Amino acid sequence: MKAHRHTPDAPRVEPNAHRRRQLIDAALHVIAEHGLSKTTVARVAQAANLSAGIVSFYFRGKDELLLAALEHLDNEFSVALQKALERAEGNAPAALLALIDVYFDAELADARRVAVWFAFWGESRAREEYLRICGAADRAFDETVRSLVGALPGIDPGVVAAYTTALVGMLDSLWQNILWQGDAFDRPQARALCRDFLHSIAPNAFTGGGSPAVSEPAAELPTLPPWTYRNRAFFELEEQHIFKRHWLLVGHLCEMPAPGDYLTFDVAGERALVLRGEDGEVRAFHNVCRHRGSCLVSEKRGHCDRLLVCPFHGWAYGLDGALRGVPARKSFPGLDTSRVGLVPLDCEIWQGFVFIRFGGDGPGVAELTAPIAGEVAHYRLPELQPLAWRHWNVKPVNWKLIHDVDNEGYHVPIGHPALQTLYGQDYRDTRAGDLVTASYGTVEHGSSHWSVGRYQDLLPEFPHLPADRQRVWAYYGLFPNVVIALYPDMVEYYQTIPLTVDSTVLHGRSYGLPDTRREVGVVRYLNARINGAVGEEDEAYFTWLGDAMRSSVFPRDRLSTMESGVAEFHQMIRQALPVACREPEPGEAQIRAFMG
Repeated sequence: MKAHRHTPDAPRVEPNAHRRRQLIDAALHVIAEHGLSKTTVARVAQAANLSAGIVSFYFRGKDELLLAALEHLDNEFSVALQKALERAEGNAPAALLALIDVYFDAELADARRVAVWFAFWGESRAREEYLRICGAADRAFDETVRSLVGALPGIDPGVVAAYTTALVGMLDSLWQNILWQGDAFDRPQARALCRDFLHSIAPNAFTGGGSPAVSEPAAELPTLPPWTYRNRAFFELEEQHIFKRHWLLVGHLCEMPAPGDYLTFDVAGERALVLRGEDGEVRAFHNVCRHRGSCLVSEKRGHCDRLLVCPFHGWAYGLDGALRGVPARKSFPGLDTSRVGLVPLDCEIWQGFVFIRFGGDGPGVAELTAPIAGEVAHYRLPELQPLAWRHWNVKPVNWKLIHDVDNEGYHVPIGHPALQTLYGQDYRDTRAGDLVTASYGTVEHGSSHWSVGRYQDLLPEFPHLPADRQRVWAYYGLFPNVVIALYPDMVEYYQTIPLTVDSTVLHGRSYGLPDTRREVGVVRYLNARINGAVGEEDEAYFTWLGDAMRSSVFPRDRLSTMESGVAEFHQMIRQALPVACREPEPGEAQIRAFMG
């Protein structure tokens, strides 16, 4: 479908605008089902559940009704596109992305409307009034695209026409697929293909994810709009496009040492089961019985002997996920048990840590963490054993708020006075490849805070660490939701697990290498005390930050260069969900349209 960029004429005033719209909607339905030639007043009346006389009251015959339907279709799309372009406020990259979003809007470009538009185009050679509307729409749309492509930074004026033809052709080709594929049409993929094309022709104007590029340093990017922290439709996008498509940390191999040991992990409506098989291999499956969908195991960690038996109807699965037993087997005629095993998930072991992924096809964990492979290798992470300290707390905030506080050290001197005396003079945030952030602080001496001072004085040397890591606290943020902390005395991870738009589990677990020295036990205890106090302080900050987002004067303009981790995290959100670039808050229908 094409649309004018001009402001549409004011609608005609009718005796009953609602009834007229009802008849136009019925006409669109009939045209999509039967085509123009077989569309009759009687069929439209029947589709609208009205009499033919009512149709004749509002329209002087079939021709006028069909023309009104075409004008409505064109005007509907034109208005939506014009509003989208106005919101872009003259920014060509943002306007092109908005244009693409409108083009594949689930309400404006459903299979019915696409069918109707093609029906009118097919008749336009024989009907001048159809050609006038369809042709003008095409010309105006092409002119809009050409002007926006020509306004992209770095574009050679000599190739603007070619790029315009290519983009319009791509849009039309993908748009036609709606007619053939209907509800199966992948709208997010179509948008992504068009964004990738834009990035290929103007890499300085668009990031790899299609979002408008910004020439400022990362730390100077505006933060995410406050609506992205409270909008339920956007939260559903995060569940679908972030938490169901990225690697998520489940635990460590030391928590499941024997065949039959398992860990579970639930997020975004999905349930994962990580199970060690009789062959010693670790595999991941959906924690969903293949009969009626029951949860196979409900504990976070446990053990089963050789068979995993569903508590609902007793279907039994081997430790390799294969279906081994079905009660009342004869009551399932035609059941091929060899094809009804547990549904597998992507699973990767990185340095002893177990990651799973519900979908997506991006790089593995080892590839994502390659920049820190050398420094991490010193810590002998595959040899870790569980320590007593773990936590699982529900916080009444959006999950991103916790990371917004955690992803920067700018607040440490004021926000964490005890932590500042631990390593504040040498604390630094850095970038490391695809990680959100890599942060380091060197433990000093002389703190007046009891736990910190005792930790500084008692911290022993560890033979497995090189000299330059003996007193370093290091943090590595992996998108979307986990931080792995490497201390000289122990290792921990903490992560967010979103429950609702304003409710999040904050979960953490600690591990250490076997070490019977008394001073090691003491410094591990002190470490837990220090981090417990920091966690309490951070909880106040992310709660206040969430409250402040309701304010009409919430500041978003600038971040310190010491808050680059926040900027990087927000940019990763934008790349995964370009709708997060929109200002002000889009309507729920527009957000859900992004989901396809």
